Amino acid sequence: MDLAKSPGSEPFFIWNFSSVLARAMIAITAANAFLKKHFCIVGMSPDSLTNSVISEKKNESAITRLIPIACLCLVLNSLIVYYYNILCKLSSGGYINHMFLIAGLGNPGTKYEHTRHNAGFDTIDALAEKYGIEIKKSERKALSGQGVINGEKVILIKPQTFMNLSGESVGDFVNFYKLDPETQLIVFSDDVTLEAGNIRIRKKGSAGGHNGLKNIIEHVGTDKFVRIRLGVGIFKSGDMADFVLSRLPQEDQQFFDEARKRACKAAELILAGDVNEAMNEFNAKIR
Repeated sequence: MDLAKSPGSEPFFIWNFSSVLARAMIAITAANAFLKKHFCIVGMSPDSLTNSVISEKKNESAITRLIPIACLCLVLNSLIVYYYNILCKLSSGGYINHMFLIAGLGNPGTKYEHTRHNAGFDTIDALAEKYGIEIKKSERKALSGQGVINGEKVILIKPQTFMNLSGESVGDFVNFYKLDPETQLIVFSDDVTLEAGNIRIRKKGSAGGHNGLKNIIEHVGTDKFVRIRLGVGIFKSGDMADFVLSRLPQEDQQFFDEARKRACKAAELILAGDVNEAMNEFNAKIR
């Protein structure tokens, strides 16, 4: 075979060039078909579409640079609205203070000191002593003192209205300081259904026959507030008034003193927002 000729008798270089040209034309045709199928829009050529895409990319880049500025504007707007609402609440008197009111119930006067009915007074005195708070300011029908317990601002009060009208003082404090009884009120009281040494914590419920709690419920408008009730011995018979206005026997006093400490620890947990934990830890009877 002549090396200068292809199998079809044409000179080799002519056959070779024709073959390459034919393959190139096939590739170009296929490419155009692909562009028309996938990239062309009616009335636009691939070139014009490409230019359009490039232009859109430039616009997209400009918009992308504006995104951080837009986000910053949204954040600033949110902050303005937030602080505006706070100012509105302050000006209208509707702002709720971040503090707690802790009331210890009892009767004023040396005649009633350390009686069963004054278990609330004795307990709040123990709490005040532990945290160096003086309860001596006379206001809103109570003796009061302000301080901080575990980072929380508190007002400790001992209503001076006598037990059955305790709500007059407690309700006045709640209203004046714009407090939410459900989350910002704790009450210490006595309980004649528990042995001395036991305490019972409840987040809500009826007064359970306790006139001081009953009066508080009436004045704050809800029974949803935390109460810590300290056992002062179980009343079985006789005159209820004589029983609650008497003092604990010596053998029960040591149990009551321990209960006061436990009640103070329970209050600390409640101030930290752990009401359920306080109930689980301290509601169990010890005698």
